[in-house]
Amino acid sequence: MPDAGRWGHAGHNCRDRVVAAIYEAVLRPELYGDFLDVWSEYVLRELGGPEAADRISPAEDGHDAVMCGAELEEHFRRAFDIFERIGRDRKAPGIRRFVEEHPGYALLLRCDGSFIARSRDADQTGDLAALEAHLAAGSAQHLHELLASCTDGDKRADAVVLSTDMPARYLIARLQPGAEAEGSERLVVIEPLEVIWSDRVKVLLERSFGLSPAELDLVRHLMAGRSLKQIAEQTSRSEHTVRNQSKSVLSKVGAPSQADLIRLVAVLCRPAGAGGGGRGWTGGRRHRLTDAAGRGFDVYEFGVSAGRPVLFLHGMLEALASFRLLAPELARRGLRVLAPVRAGYGESEPLRRPEQAIETALAQAETVFRQFAPSEAVVVVGHMAGAPHGFALAARHPDRVAAVLSVSGSLPFRSLAQFRSMAPRQRIVSYTARLAPMLLPAILRGAVAQIDGGLVSDFARALYIDGSPDDIVARRPEVFEALCDAYRFSVAQGHHGFLGDAYFAVRDWSAHVAATRCPVHFIHGAEDPAVAPPDVRRLCDEIPGAELTVLRDCGQLVLYQHPEVVLDRIAALRGATSPA
Repeated sequence: MPDAGRWGHAGHNCRDRVVAAIYEAVLRPELYGDFLDVWSEYVLRELGGPEAADRISPAEDGHDAVMCGAELEEHFRRAFDIFERIGRDRKAPGIRRFVEEHPGYALLLRCDGSFIARSRDADQTGDLAALEAHLAAGSAQHLHELLASCTDGDKRADAVVLSTDMPARYLIARLQPGAEAEGSERLVVIEPLEVIWSDRVKVLLERSFGLSPAELDLVRHLMAGRSLKQIAEQTSRSEHTVRNQSKSVLSKVGAPSQADLIRLVAVLCRPAGAGGGGRGWTGGRRHRLTDAAGRGFDVYEFGVSAGRPVLFLHGMLEALASFRLLAPELARRGLRVLAPVRAGYGESEPLRRPEQAIETALAQAETVFRQFAPSEAVVVVGHMAGAPHGFALAARHPDRVAAVLSVSGSLPFRSLAQFRSMAPRQRIVSYTARLAPMLLPAILRGAVAQIDGGLVSDFARALYIDGSPDDIVARRPEVFEALCDAYRFSVAQGHHGFLGDAYFAVRDWSAHVAATRCPVHFIHGAEDPAVAPPDVRRLCDEIPGAELTVLRDCGQLVLYQHPEVVLDRIAALRGATSPA
């Protein structure tokens, strides 16, 4: 809970604390989480507590259940106006704060090699020469080339891996675009290279280069930052044997040195085009289309170009982040995924009114059908908040939708009791969307300001309960980085995309489900923080022939924790509906 001293003592009027907290969040984005705590306390007090909220059956537009009043509404409107007038600052203070608060070794450099900021672990590195003293000769050269590319316009690389003799054996130096830096100057961020060893990486190396189990184990140890001597000690092998295995690995992959090997593995773990939150952040092939109403939107294509298409309808914040990590698996299964960026997200034109969200998504899908699948039915995947759009599409175009797969999908809203099991941040946003929608823009705009302010990590970690399956998955470096980039991508135009999703997240769209005639399959985590599995089961039972897969010890991030389950089901549905 927030510090009561900041906004008054417990005995002070709770509404006054809300007003003070929203203005503090406007001026200091780092206090956004504290504001949501105060707002949550106020809402639950007005409702008479969580249990009382469960018994409320509000009318379709019954936001009067929360007695916000004209005065509170005016304060939220004013806070939103201030957010808009301040604008969206994505400049260097966020990067500087990221480096200064980094838990490991981190530096922020100008193109001339001068330092702007250091983390605590890097305090003893006084200048570029002091850093170079810890770098291998080849790494020092790579760093100089990266710094030179800041100013000479020859963009040889966006990032380089540096080999060091420090505890952080490998560092990654990344070029920051001018829009993210002070003024128009480009900067370089250096931080530890973190690559999580996984079965996917192991299979990729084994198939690509024919590495033996012992050689794969050696690479795993190298990626963890261990020296050949340390590897020999930990594996009970002689240093001579380990050194010979290292030479064999370098020969097979064509890498001149261990640092080059690490760089190669890092590239394989992170598909080309990933990172940054810009047009190429997903690693997919981008297409720009226009729907029948003249609205422009992006479509990203993943996997095998010659494969039969699968339509993926994304959720809110995570957008298309999962496919940045799934490229090899899509190729292995021969899948071709088409993912339109829904209105208001990324660079797709925003909605005029939130209630247009489903119709606009249908118009996008119809355009994708005409462009990429003019004569065949496709499997439609509705991910999280994309589920309503998937069912609506199946109901509208039964001849074009072969099957619907709902992955961690939202459900038709029928009772406030559905909010009880949600994680705190998701719950309070849902309450607001349902009971006080006029206040929602300010709350969403505050989240955007937190992301813009370089606090995307804080925002991401607040979404899930500490120690939950989703929290554990989201803390994997490769997943966390993909999610944070997705959040930046989702808010490229501010809060507009979320308004449409929030509108239908708290309304009963079960008519679309009832009208769906194709095969339906649900995949859900047993510990999903937004939608309880029993509620999914009840909806599944309403659909003749529908199937439900519940994954144990899994939350909402099914696509990140068990991607093989989702991709296998897509392949099975696609195969079952293939033309004779």
